[in-house]
Formats: sequence, structure tokens, C-alpha cells
Amino acid sequence: MSVGSLSFWQQDRNWRIQQQRWSDQLSSTNLISSVMTSALTRRSAGMASIANHQALVRVTTQLRNAATAALPPGFAGQTGSASSKSSTGSRINKIA
Repeated sequence: MSVGSLSFWQQDRNWRIQQQRWSDQLSSTNLISSVMTSALTRRSAGMASIANHQALVRVTTQLRNAATAALPPGFAGQTGSASSKSSTGSRINKIA
């Protein structure tokens, strides 16, 4: 064995140190990947929640408008002028 060569034990130690460095780098990469995946998942869930809320508001408004349009003019509960509300009340009294 020449003076400049490394012993088997030193080579083995160096190899283990390099393996640990690669393992540490891989762990860091996995951690970053996990954080990014989690952030993208939360972002997607948040955007879906916003879209669901907007759809709910839109459908509720459409249903309310359809129900209001189906009622006869001046029906109690419809928004309108005060005179239409009072005439509705008098019409109901005449029927009763």
C-alpha cells in the first residue's frame, strides 16, 4: 500500500458520509415537495369552496326569482309599493 492511498476503513467512512449527505438532500427535497403539495391542496380546496359559495348564491337567487315570478301579482310577501300591499290585504279580507 502506498502512502497516498486511503485505507479500506477510511474509504468506507467517506462512503458512509457521502451516503448521509445524499440522504439529507433527499429528505430536504421530500420536505419541500410535501410542503408544496400541501399548499397546492389547500389552495385548490379554498378555490373550490369559493366556487361552491358563488354557485349556491346564484342558484338561491334564481330559485327566489322563479318563486316570486310564479306568485300572483300583489301576493303577500312580494316586494312592491305600499298600495299593492294594502290592496292585497283588502282582497284577502274580502275572500275570508
